[in-house]
Amino acid sequence: MIAKILSFEPEDPRVEVLYQQIYTAFILALDCIDNGVSAYPPEIEPRYRESTNLCSRVAGLLPWWNEEFGDDILDQRFTRAIELTGLEFTDKVRYYGLAWLPARSIVEEAITSRYDVGMSSTH
Repeated sequence: MIAKILSFEPEDPRVEVLYQQIYTAFILALDCIDNGVSAYPPEIEPRYRESTNLCSRVAGLLPWWNEEFGDDILDQRFTRAIELTGLEFTDKVRYYGLAWLPARSIVEEAITSRYDVGMSSTH
């Protein structure tokens, strides 16, 4: 999906770099939330409850307790959840591929060439 969204060849080495970054910065949190893994150790109580993240927004699409619903409503809400999640994923891939990765390349080049700059004496 990453290669497709960014029009990269699947074997492009940038795809693996982006996969690792997107997994760490986006997918890992979704997976942990979905599996009930807290972001904090049990002895730390968060100062507030996060309710604007993707998982909360998807959960908010579920029918309320006092709404009538059937399979057609659930299917519509599920479709909205897929669209919401897909948009957020695509936005993350585009950001990391088109902004973060080029910035990373500039930093890597600067680090690699740091000794290529001439030494000047201030004696």
